[in-house]
Amino acid sequence: MFLRSVRLNGFRNYSSQEVVFEGSLNIFTGRNGQGKTNLLEAIFFLSTGRSFRTSRVSEMIQSGSSYLQVAGEVERAGSLVKLKIYYSEKAKVAHQNARKVRRFHELVGILKAVVFAPDDIEIIKGPPARRRRYLDMQIAQINKEYMRRLQRYNEVVKHRNAVLRSGDRREMEVWDEELVRYGVPVLRERKETVKRLNLLARLALRKLSDGKEELQTAYSTSVRGNTPDDMKESFRRVLKRKVEKERLTGRTIVGPHRDDMVLLINGLESRSFASEGQRRSAAIALRLAEYELLKSSSKEKPLVLIDDVTAELDPLRKRAFLPLLREKGQVFVATASDERVFEEWGKASVFTVENGAVIC
Repeated sequence: MFLRSVRLNGFRNYSSQEVVFEGSLNIFTGRNGQGKTNLLEAIFFLSTGRSFRTSRVSEMIQSGSSYLQVAGEVERAGSLVKLKIYYSEKAKVAHQNARKVRRFHELVGILKAVVFAPDDIEIIKGPPARRRRYLDMQIAQINKEYMRRLQRYNEVVKHRNAVLRSGDRREMEVWDEELVRYGVPVLRERKETVKRLNLLARLALRKLSDGKEELQTAYSTSVRGNTPDDMKESFRRVLKRKVEKERLTGRTIVGPHRDDMVLLINGLESRSFASEGQRRSAAIALRLAEYELLKSSSKEKPLVLIDDVTAELDPLRKRAFLPLLREKGQVFVATASDERVFEEWGKASVFTVENGAVIC
C-alpha cells in the first residue's frame, strides 16, 4: 500500500495544495502552527472519512471556504485507486475512481492508516468514549459492515431513549429487541479485537520498556456469554434488570455505548496508577498493536502517521520506539524539530511547511 499523492482544497489552512510522495519516509517539518499536522489529518480523513482531532467534519473546512475536498492516489495490489471526499454543509460526496459512494465509510479500508499522536494518551487516561472510539476506528478499517451496524445501533439507542421518556411500555419491547439485534454484533467484534490486541500490545510494551512494563487489556461489558445466542439472552436479562432505573433517567444505560476497555500496567489500573511515561508508552503500544491487526487483515502494510509523538518521549523510550517503525511501510512524520532522529532510516523526503503551503 503506497500513497502516491494527496490534494487538498479548503482544508484547514490549505486553500489549494497537492503533494506527491515518492519515498517510504516522508517528513513534514516547520514551525508550529504552519499546517504539518493538518496534512496528516487530511491523509487520515481520506483513509477513514473521519479526523483524529475532532468529531466534526465541519471544523476542518478552511475559514472563509464553503467546502473542503481531499483527494489522493493509492497504489495497492498492483493497481492505482483514486479516492476523493467532498464535504460542505449542503453536500457530502465521496468517489472511488469514477464510482460515487453514498457514505464516507464505504471508502474505509481501501487506504488503511494508523496515526500516532500526542492526544493518544487520552486512550489511557481519558473517558470510556475515547477507548470505544479507538476500537471502533480500527475495526471499521477491517470490517466495512461494522460502521453501518454501529451507526444503526446508535440510532436505536436514540429511539429507545425517546420511548423511555414517553413511558410507552409496549413500544419499549420492540426497541429492546432492536437494541439486542444490533448491539450483539458490535459487542462480538469489540471483544474479539480486544482479545487480539491483548497479546500484540503486551509484546509491544515489553519492547518499549525494555521488559519492565506489562500491559493487559480486557473488554468490560455487562453483557455475558460467548456465543451470539448466549449474549442475546444476557443482554435481554440485563435490560429487564435495569429498566426501572432507565425510566428514571430517560437514558439507555446498558449496551456497547456504555462499555469500556480496561487497561492494566504491571497489574495496576493505568488511569489511576500509571506514570505519564508509562501511559504514553502504553498508548504507543496500542497503536503498534493496531498496526499489526490492520496488516494481518489484508496482508498489506498500512500507512503510519506520526504527529510529533517522539517529542513526548524520554530518550530511552524514543530509542526503543523508532526501530519498531523501520519496516512498517510508508511513514509520514510531522515534526517541529525532531527530524534528525529519523536520519538512520536512510533517505527521506523532507517537505517544509509554511503558512499552509508545502515547499518540497
